[in-house]
Amino acid sequence: MVQKGTLEAFNVAKLVDLTIDERRNVRKLLKKERNPDLKEIQALLKEFMISDKEIVSAKNIPSILETINPLISWFIEDLNNSKVYEPLNVHRMTSVIKEVPEAFKNNIKELEYLVSFQHAIAVAIKDVLQTATISILDAEKKASKLIPMITNGELKPYAMINEVQQDHVGDLAKRFANGYIYHWSIQDELKKVPFEIIFENLSDQQKRKFKQMCMFLNELKDSINSIYLTNWKQIGLIKRTYSILHECMKSYY
Repeated sequence: MVQKGTLEAFNVAKLVDLTIDERRNVRKLLKKERNPDLKEIQALLKEFMISDKEIVSAKNIPSILETINPLISWFIEDLNNSKVYEPLNVHRMTSVIKEVPEAFKNNIKELEYLVSFQHAIAVAIKDVLQTATISILDAEKKASKLIPMITNGELKPYAMINEVQQDHVGDLAKRFANGYIYHWSIQDELKKVPFEIIFENLSDQQKRKFKQMCMFLNELKDSINSIYLTNWKQIGLIKRTYSILHECMKSYY
């Protein structure tokens, strides 16, 4: 599935402009068929169907956060008792993690709704196209209700897991593994001392907490990447549905 633009900026109101390539693709797949049968429509939508496995993967995020949050609290407490940290970066780490829960909450609600409804979309499209053979006005009324049904009223990608969380958490996981929250002296920086040397000077408990946080940040990064790609499938489903309707109905005007 080709991704164009950003998830955060996707706007259902701009589907006419956002589906130019998709409509061209659907045109080729339909092979001039203006009233495809149900199996053909299902085949056109298949790649955008969200699996139960993807929902299970997305639901891992709260449990990962439950393990990360006590660790963050530990680092903040240890920050007050030790000089090995870079305070500003510890607080930046906290801010990044705080971006995730609300976006996840909005996201999972959307995906669970879509999973419960997605297999009925092909039937709804077929009903619209069948109605178009009798009355294009009635078909238009049905078609106008279909996209809002897929988006559960109003899709808000800016409030879901998007490029913001993906970039920030991915960057944090990488930087943290390279010693992002730890303090380098000016002399260390001038000598380009590697983090391995800084790490060896940590206490056993600090080393253990570092390794745990590395592991959980990578798990969080992977789950966010997974739900991000699943969100693009939802966008793809919206665009494909709109394109099928557009290409099939235009011949009735």
